[in-house]
Amino acid sequence: MAIPEISKKISGACAPDRLKPRPPVAETITKAGAEDNHDLLIHFLNAILGADLPSPVTQVDILNPYNEREFVTDKLSIVDIKARDDHARLYQAEIQLRK
Repeated sequence: MAIPEISKKISGACAPDRLKPRPPVAETITKAGAEDNHDLLIHFLNAILGADLPSPVTQVDILNPYNEREFVTDKLSIVDIKARDDHARLYQAEIQLRK
């Protein structure tokens, strides 16, 4: 299965110096959230969520990744990707990497 192979690449992707490159998975997901990569985001969402979706994602609008505070005391939340599809379903993706 491809997932363990990706995990191996991620865990070995860090350089010993101060500036560590981001793993390929993180770079791909970040690029999927860019304004000009709607197709990449659509394929990512369908690949990850396909079985759980009533119908495939065919169009997305990439939204502001900031989740606005409702109260002054709320913590500001920023996600890696925030998008809404043509069925008004909201998607928020946050990538977590192991060190």
